[in-house]
Amino acid sequence: MPPGEPTEYIAKNSFIEGTRETGLDDLTREGGFLMSDLRTAVQNVNTTITRLNEQALAPENMQNIRASVEQLSAATAALAESSKKIDSVIDKADATMGSAKKAADDVQTAMTDARKTIQAATQAIHVAQHGIGDDDVIQARIHGGTSLVTAQGDIAPYLPIVNIDHDNQYMT
Repeated sequence: MPPGEPTEYIAKNSFIEGTRETGLDDLTREGGFLMSDLRTAVQNVNTTITRLNEQALAPENMQNIRASVEQLSAATAALAESSKKIDSVIDKADATMGSAKKAADDVQTAMTDARKTIQAATQAIHVAQHGIGDDDVIQARIHGGTSLVTAQGDIAPYLPIVNIDHDNQYMT
């Protein structure tokens, strides 16, 4: 019976079409259709497997696959050997770079020493040109001076550092 309140009544002698419940004969008929579909699917699977066996898995194709795998194995071994050689080259390059860095550091140290020597020589020439005596230089350094005014009023900058040893001798 349909849900809700009835709104109309069925007229007398009306023809009403209905459906019947499914029975055993309906299941048998549908099972026959299903068996036909199943046979077709099994035949398709059999055809595909036959083609695979005859074409893709044929002995000559299997030999080709085997040869490809062997070539891949040989290439991998060669790559591993090349990698070892590259590691050796990289180690040698690293050692060379270390030596180059040390040489560059040594050159830098030598340049610094040369710069100090040239500066000391320039200062010595400047001191000699202005007639500044050794005692004046010593006194200027002892009193913390970084430049010395000469008797003529000139400034002698960057005087060499003077150290006095235990015998009261001065050294530059």
